[in-house]
Amino acid sequence: PNAVGAGIPNGVGSLLPPDSSFGAPPIGPQLVGGKPYKLTAMVGAGTNYIFTNWTDGAGTVLETNATLNFLMSSNLTVRANFITNLFLASAGIYNGLFYETNGITHQTAGFVTMKTTSKRAYSGKLLFAGDAVSFSGTFELPGTAFRTISRSNQGKSSLELTMAIDLVNGTDQVAGILDNVIDGWTAELTADRWVWTTNNPATTYSNAYTMILPAFDNAEEGPTGFGYGTVSVSDLGRIKMAGGLGDAHSIKQGTTVSKHGVWPLYVPLYAQLSQVVTNISNNVVKTNKESQGSLVGWMTFATNTPAGKTHRAPQGDLVWTKNGWTNDFYPDGFTNELSVLGSRHIAPIKDSGVRVMDMTNGLLVLAEGNLPEPFTNSVFLSTNSVLSSPLPNANTTKPALSAKFGVLKGAFIHPANNAKPTKFFGAILQDYNYGRGYFAGTNETGSVRLDPE
Repeated sequence: PNAVGAGIPNGVGSLLPPDSSFGAPPIGPQLVGGKPYKLTAMVGAGTNYIFTNWTDGAGTVLETNATLNFLMSSNLTVRANFITNLFLASAGIYNGLFYETNGITHQTAGFVTMKTTSKRAYSGKLLFAGDAVSFSGTFELPGTAFRTISRSNQGKSSLELTMAIDLVNGTDQVAGILDNVIDGWTAELTADRWVWTTNNPATTYSNAYTMILPAFDNAEEGPTGFGYGTVSVSDLGRIKMAGGLGDAHSIKQGTTVSKHGVWPLYVPLYAQLSQVVTNISNNVVKTNKESQGSLVGWMTFATNTPAGKTHRAPQGDLVWTKNGWTNDFYPDGFTNELSVLGSRHIAPIKDSGVRVMDMTNGLLVLAEGNLPEPFTNSVFLSTNSVLSSPLPNANTTKPALSAKFGVLKGAFIHPANNAKPTKFFGAILQDYNYGRGYFAGTNETGSVRLDPE
């Protein structure tokens, strides 16, 4: 029998007893020369370490897997090496965006969500161009990873993802590059870790908010209606957003806010069914649901300086894209680069006499949207925040307001469609003390403006 120096872990860990493919090994450290054995390195329970590799007595790396298969020889020495597990502190869920550095386009920009573990594993999805593409793998010890991502099910070319997770600087971020070599584009990727817990609540950002997405000034370029959104951030940092765009298309998103108040906003738009060839040799055709547009950009819950306020509100620049015909509204498509106006929203206490807006009498103005001309109605906001417009009024307009959520809505008789009332939707911004919204005409949308008189 020969001795093997195998009970010497470098770092904190343990070894399973040697196991021989020829049967149970002798009791103790004496192994039979010339016979095959295997050793398995295991991290000690309750310790913050990770296995790196096996080395021999001279320090040469023998194996990077936890299990070492070896042939016994005289005076053989093997060492299991362990280091501090930096992946433990960085494990979690990451959400973010990717897009080309020279600008955001629908086909090359999107949302990334991924989960990482203390065992260096990762799995996630890329959402863009109407596709949801999964990927998974294992980080190298320095925190880097490379993965080729197939899109054969979408009938599209593969992607190459190169990324690194921050293990030492405390940014709680994953950064990387997404390459499409065949189509010739490269996008930068950034994702923030969801850090909030019951013991570490997101109290700095948790609140209710409203936001307005400005419209086109010229109806020939795109929608003149104002988009809107209601936003809530929970103590756990979960973001929920719902609303509508200025072309009357609904939007919603659920994601998380970063430790610095950053919100990766991405909404796929204008879903259509399309047929793609997923296997050319066998002529396999698959029907996919693809979006023909998107709303994407970074938002931040920051001090609302534009409104002259010291509290936080959602702010940021978004790119809203519609690629050609999806319905009779704006069949040529458009791209709108817009700056979001946001506000904190505080619902008034019932029967407190406090109005949801600093307004008693106001004006409600509707324009464009195939109207022959704009029209204006006087409105009244009661002490319990009920919005009304005395009848008779222009186009039998009936406005309403949800004080709890800050949603502006109502209906009127459109001259081009008097068979039924035309509805309008929007939101109020308490920080700016006005409301904005949209309505759909026959083939274009119009704007809704609510202002104090």
